Amino acid sequence: MAFHGRLDSSTNRVFQEIFAQRYQTKEVEAAYLKAAETGDLLSVISFVVDSNVNINCVDFIGRSALELAVENHHLAIIQYLFPKCSLECAENALLLAVDSGNVQISEILLEHPSFKHTKVHVESGPGEGIYRKTAENYRFAPEVTPIILAALKNDYYITQLLLSREFRITTPHVYFCECTSCSNMRRFDSVKYSRSRLNTYKALASPAYLTLSGDDPIFEAFQLSHELEHLASVENEYKSQYLALSDQCKDYAVEFLDLCRTNEEVMAILNGDVQPGRGEDDEMDDEDILANGFVRLKMALKYEQKRFIAHAACQRQLSLLWYSYVPWVRYRSQLTMMVILPLIILIWPIACTLYILCPLKNKFTKIMRSPFVKFVNHGYSYFMFLLLIFIASMMKGHMWTLFLCEYKNELPAYINLMIFMWVLGMLWYECNQVWSQGLKEHFKDWWNWMDMTLLGLYIGSYALQLAFAIQYREAYCLQQRHSNTASYDCAKLDCLVEKGNCSSVTSVFHAKTGYVDPNKAWEAWPDPRQLADVLYALANVMSFTRTAYLLPANEYLGPLQISYGKMLQDTVKFFVVIALVFITFMVGLTSLYQVDRCENKAFTSPIETFRNLFWATFGMGNIMAPEINDAYVNYIQFSYHKDLYALTEGVGYVLYSLYIIAVAIVLLNMLIAMMSNTFEGVYNDSDVEWKFSRAELWMTYVKEYSALPPPFNILPTFRSIIEKIRKACRKMCCKCKSDDDILRGSHFPANYRNRKFAIEDNGPIELSSYKRILKRLIRRFIYKKLYDTLEQDEGNKTGIAPDDREDIPGSSVFVDITSLREGMWKISEDITYIKSGVQESIDNVQKENKLFADEIKTYLKEKKHQNGYGNDIKEIKQQVRTLQAEMSELVELMKAHLNTTQPCDVTSRDGVVREAAVRGVAACHVPKESATDDHVREASSM
Repeated sequence: MAFHGRLDSSTNRVFQEIFAQRYQTKEVEAAYLKAAETGDLLSVISFVVDSNVNINCVDFIGRSALELAVENHHLAIIQYLFPKCSLECAENALLLAVDSGNVQISEILLEHPSFKHTKVHVESGPGEGIYRKTAENYRFAPEVTPIILAALKNDYYITQLLLSREFRITTPHVYFCECTSCSNMRRFDSVKYSRSRLNTYKALASPAYLTLSGDDPIFEAFQLSHELEHLASVENEYKSQYLALSDQCKDYAVEFLDLCRTNEEVMAILNGDVQPGRGEDDEMDDEDILANGFVRLKMALKYEQKRFIAHAACQRQLSLLWYSYVPWVRYRSQLTMMVILPLIILIWPIACTLYILCPLKNKFTKIMRSPFVKFVNHGYSYFMFLLLIFIASMMKGHMWTLFLCEYKNELPAYINLMIFMWVLGMLWYECNQVWSQGLKEHFKDWWNWMDMTLLGLYIGSYALQLAFAIQYREAYCLQQRHSNTASYDCAKLDCLVEKGNCSSVTSVFHAKTGYVDPNKAWEAWPDPRQLADVLYALANVMSFTRTAYLLPANEYLGPLQISYGKMLQDTVKFFVVIALVFITFMVGLTSLYQVDRCENKAFTSPIETFRNLFWATFGMGNIMAPEINDAYVNYIQFSYHKDLYALTEGVGYVLYSLYIIAVAIVLLNMLIAMMSNTFEGVYNDSDVEWKFSRAELWMTYVKEYSALPPPFNILPTFRSIIEKIRKACRKMCCKCKSDDDILRGSHFPANYRNRKFAIEDNGPIELSSYKRILKRLIRRFIYKKLYDTLEQDEGNKTGIAPDDREDIPGSSVFVDITSLREGMWKISEDITYIKSGVQESIDNVQKENKLFADEIKTYLKEKKHQNGYGNDIKEIKQQVRTLQAEMSELVELMKAHLNTTQPCDVTSRDGVVREAAVRGVAACHVPKESATDDHVREASSM
């Protein structure tokens, strides 16, 4: 708790009783501290020089003379004391000056030799430097340093002042760092360690520090936001604070997009470098797209900066890139697109074939490589793939039946063969993705996990079908070598092979040929054909589910798909609670009816209990399930044990009813409420969520997505063949690759990509234009923040209490500026009034002087003949001359004062703010005792 101002006698007495044993202040020291608090410079000098008082002494609440002078804004005392004070007193005073937002005092204190020549105090972080103070004798937290405090206050002036003096905030180590410092702090004081990290990250996330300290504030905001989200999951005790700081960093990046006024500025933020702006009809080569890279945009997608991606400026640039080479599609109505897109399916195979055969780059190949056209081509390809699956599911057979006995119905086999070609194309595409992106980067997207699982199911199914076909192809060849096998038996064999009945096939050979190969008797379980069908069915389900990946492209279906995914996540999380209750009742009912399992078939085993309870959850269970039925036992035996059965049956009904109440009524309705809240939350933020998902979808086609969809991507294009030949010839002729590059593996595309983007992330090579634009945006951002805070303080002057207004970051400076402006307006009016009054007084004095002189002359003429009054007349003349001289001198002084004193120009708010900023905002902080005089002097100087 900080005590500002003076304490009355009663308060003083109470606190002296509290701190009596902590600080024992002598009378001389108390008088010295009182003089420093009241601003009595002569007394302070006298105490220091004559009384040899301890300059660093403190009062009963731990305030030194320098701190008291800083609190009361006594500049003369501060300038006199701070060179003589200890380093700790100077640090405390500097923190007080930073906390009050006083730039002038902060500049004075920073001239202390310790701050000017000692670098150890400059870098600030948890537990670093000399800022290891205990909570007992210091009003600020131990880890709070001047730069951290200025950042926490979001004070742009003082933050820039400290940064110019080489003050910096050191980023904390990772939470589980094993260095000596971190290990000791975690072991001896974990609370202090966590809070110091939190305060440090609060300062790092401050808009003032982000804006003024870094070369690329947007890049740093992205990284810091991602790191804070990770810390929220590690330090759960401060999860809400870290998430709030992460959101603050996200909003900070969005504000920069709000300040962009030209396409060049938007591209500078999204690319990290500036390229000439492109209109909607300008052409954009593939090389340009890959070179620009939209590095910051890709990073925003990686770190899930959803509001940044959903910003209108960002979405516009994405739209221009998405519809490159086909800008006319962007403004077509949905009805027109519904008519055009189905017609494209007729020319889609022809267009893909022409692209394969086209050897050179031309307008057609550029259109085919447009992200929108690639999306349409891949969409049509996947639609054809699903159509083939649907047709194949309506028919019998598989593609391996072509290798079997004289199979007449070849259509299902050819359809399945086409599906197999599509699967090969999809597998080839996934391999290219892994090769270009790297395995780790590729599997960060869970859609890629789904694709690999889908392909694994298809490949496993085809492998089992192939093994099945090979096995029975050999059996068929064996059957062909025996002439006594009739065509009817061959047809029967076809049927058995189709059904996958191995033992029946063996029996046919044994009956007709008398020969059985024991190696062909396949007794494995499960049957490979059945297992292949299971894998194939699961793959088909996942194939149709995979269409959800394309739904974000639509404005109406995208939000629904996102809501569905969020609700599925709720279901998975809630399944843990339901499973716990389910297992509890399943075990209880099974153990209850274990003895009487012959009399009750509903709960005789865990499987039967699971089946009955599962359907009872959805209201489809048997209400008579707990009843013990006498149909399974002798009636006489049942009647004899009726009482025992009644107890078991009663307990069973109670448990069954409790299960229905707990699960069907309570838990399911709770799950519905959770999903309803999730849907409402997604719906309220549906625009941001949908635009972010759509941007992710678009960027997959902007990046290394092949222009040819499956199965056309299996075939090499003439252009790729020519490029490969050129590269081979260039390598053979030049041999530009060194052995070191080969040993490092730099020829792999994944390594090249990582190296390339590492260079781009650190900054482009030519950054002159980018730095110029970034500096312009930073300056614009600071002006906006300053003026917004000023307007907010003016608008809330009557609605917010002064104490609450001080809590607004950076508001103290502008409250003082506003007060100064109003005071200067009043001073200007007073000066104008005084000027007019002084001029009137001068005129009156001159008139009275003239009248007085005339009266004296008249009096002298009348009394001239009286000799007795000669001496009196001489004295009167001398007094008149003296009075006239004094009045003339007074008039000259007043005229000179009017000529040098001009009313200040306070009609412009910008002028006041600019003048206050030039003066370091220190002119705003004036002592209450001399406010009027200081305002007059300030107005006079202006």
